[in-house]
Amino acid sequence: MKRPTSVTVFGILNLVFAVLGVAGLAGTMALFAPSAASSHNPLVPIIQNHPVYAAWMQLTIALGLLGTAAQFLGGMGLLKVRPWGRQLSMGFAIYALIMVVAGSGMNLIFLGGGLGLILGGVVGLVYPALLLGFMRRPNVIAAFAAPAKK
Repeated sequence: MKRPTSVTVFGILNLVFAVLGVAGLAGTMALFAPSAASSHNPLVPIIQNHPVYAAWMQLTIALGLLGTAAQFLGGMGLLKVRPWGRQLSMGFAIYALIMVVAGSGMNLIFLGGGLGLILGGVVGLVYPALLLGFMRRPNVIAAFAAPAKK
């Protein structure tokens, strides 16, 4: 069976978003560098003054590294039409949905409300929801059930 176009699109998007995720994680890790204390980043005092938020940020960095690895490998598996690629991509989508909701909650608690935070959370739900939905479509399930062509 031919690889559905949606599988190709999501495979490529998984790879691109994983690479961007690593860049974002590097920026987040920079908040914990000693030089961050002298920066003008408004998050630095919040992290320094709220140990719960600091712990949350450190947890999200560790989970983010695992998540981006899963997203990248899932994208590779989708492009190669491997059943584990579909399963890993669905697992990543569920993880991402949970993290967007939890992250939005933590940001609302520690950073306060705001239209930008709410819209950011809603936008953050779009890709993983679409990924999960498309990976559950009958033609995608069938493509991954068929023996892989070499």
